[in-house]
Amino acid sequence: MADMGGGKIRPNNAPTGIDRQATRFWLLVAFLVFVSLTGGGSRPDISSLVILRPVAILLCAGAGWMITADELRQHRFVLGMIAVIVGLTAFHLIPLPPALWHLLPGREIVTQIDLHAGLGQPWRPISLAPSDTRNALFSLFVPLAALLVGVGLRRVQLEGLLLIFIALGCISGLLGLLQLLGPQPGRYIFTRTLITASPPGCSPIETIRRCSWQRCFRCWQLG
Repeated sequence: MADMGGGKIRPNNAPTGIDRQATRFWLLVAFLVFVSLTGGGSRPDISSLVILRPVAILLCAGAGWMITADELRQHRFVLGMIAVIVGLTAFHLIPLPPALWHLLPGREIVTQIDLHAGLGQPWRPISLAPSDTRNALFSLFVPLAALLVGVGLRRVQLEGLLLIFIALGCISGLLGLLQLLGPQPGRYIFTRTLITASPPGCSPIETIRRCSWQRCFRCWQLG
């Protein structure tokens, strides 16, 4: 036990503010690398999002538990803004009664379709594309996790994160360049999405299963 002054005693092995900041920093670094390896996109056709988004949600819960009252007051504007964004997106998924839903603008065509198809008057959310809205909602948890972990970092740690961002961007760009230099048939081997017009960067986990290391090594060849 150690005397902390003023009669307050704290165990010698109790975590300090610096320890918490270091833990957050390395946790955020690990999360950024994990996001890069699992794609990090918001498109619904990225298979690795089934791994990334649950991890991001769990990290949001853990980071929210680590935030102190002082940090909440210091960053209340940013945290309040992201809370409004998440809340507004989730609000569009709340089912509304037919009488209220029909009063919203742009619902006339859907109402006519229900009438002629004999679908009745089901409860519907505000969003006319609920699946896209759900995708948008879950995509917010990835930047939210990074924000909640990083709110208590010091300036020097934020500057270190900038270097990590630059390094990850360079690695991602290099991987995309290597795929352009690879063989023409199926050259974009680091991702599997519906659109293959441009080479991706860091690879989602799915491609590790689909592609052999020998084929990946061909990206280093120029012809």
